[in-house]
Amino acid sequence: MNARGCFYTPYRVEISPYTVARVRGKTPVAERLLQAGALYDVHTAAYLGELDRLQELLDRDPAALERTLPQWHPVWHPYPEPLDDPHAAPYATPLCYAVAAGQFEAARLLIERGAEVRRHSWHLLNFAGDNEAIVRLLLEAGADPQKLNRPVVTDQEGVSRLLAEHGAPVDPNAPNRMGWPPIVYVCRGDRGEHPEKVRKLLAWGADVHATNRKGKTALHVAAKAGFLRSAEALLEGGAEINRPDPAGETPLFDAIRATLRRKDRKIAMIRFLLAHGADPTLANRRGETPLQVAERLRGPEREPILQLLRKAVRQAPASQK
Repeated sequence: MNARGCFYTPYRVEISPYTVARVRGKTPVAERLLQAGALYDVHTAAYLGELDRLQELLDRDPAALERTLPQWHPVWHPYPEPLDDPHAAPYATPLCYAVAAGQFEAARLLIERGAEVRRHSWHLLNFAGDNEAIVRLLLEAGADPQKLNRPVVTDQEGVSRLLAEHGAPVDPNAPNRMGWPPIVYVCRGDRGEHPEKVRKLLAWGADVHATNRKGKTALHVAAKAGFLRSAEALLEGGAEINRPDPAGETPLFDAIRATLRRKDRKIAMIRFLLAHGADPTLANRRGETPLQVAERLRGPEREPILQLLRKAVRQAPASQK
């Protein structure tokens, strides 16, 4: 019952079933686990932000301040020394757990007790995210933003400015560890639609034509996700609607191939692109046009999409046919 899991999402570090029950408000489950002998340790107290228990546990066992827990998934780490155990996580101290859970007071208590900050700068600042109060607390305690090993782009100007003031490089075009430039990453379908972030990145100087490792621009990605408002923001920022990827495919191809639960969003995106100048006659490197790709579709959206594309082809200038 004390096995830990849920690494990174949504809890960001590995926590016990008891901790999950507490976080999710499942009080009867939490009480049942405690009655059955569930462990309540310093990491649990830090993650839950229970200051009295945290203080009590540290008074009883001062060494617990720097005790670490294994993280049972592969973890990238910035430490110079190799890890003999691939699950070892030098950063996974109670302070890291408090920061990951957004527990400001618990983090402050641990820092006042002498918790190591600077060595774990990368993890602590990443886990703090856009929590400006915790970022400031960590920086004042000696966290080094240059240890992030990447330029910083955050969702809140205050955090970005704060990190930059302490020496963090800020570059809105720097790709993340997965090779995604921020403006492309923020348009991914699994990130939710955030046109305000798109506009903010563009205002900071993001390259609207930056691409991921597959050569997809933000508009390609937004078209695939059915994000109309993000696509509109990108076009306002100068995105070329017919800019091809390495396969010679424009965002219109991505919109046609998209597998969206809401078919009306897919149709709306195709209509939007066509209305804003997407060329339905441009073929990819295999010689296929968007219409030919659409002809292979299955399902109820096939006919409305074909109608849109055939109408657009008929209305296309003679030079495009």
